[in-house]
Amino acid sequence: MIQQHPVGAAGVASRAYLPAKNALEQVGDVIILTGKTMLSAVRAPYPYGTEFVQQFLFLLKLCWFPLTISMVTLSYGAPGLQAGNFLEIFG
Repeated sequence: MIQQHPVGAAGVASRAYLPAKNALEQVGDVIILTGKTMLSAVRAPYPYGTEFVQQFLFLLKLCWFPLTISMVTLSYGAPGLQAGNFLEIFG
């Protein structure tokens, strides 16, 4: 059986409404997903705890040396320049 579209102003309005309806449904689905995700993040049980600790330890093992170099360079760079200014007194 062939489905026929309504004729007249009602048919035109219903066809024009479909894209907006689909967009609103998608926005609603995203809002619902966001709400469920936020609720699962603050309610027990917390399934992400062990994974978070494992990833944190992996990154710490991977980045400790560059992090140390950056910290020393940025922490002692400016005070070192300021401390070297006393040599200008002597020429």
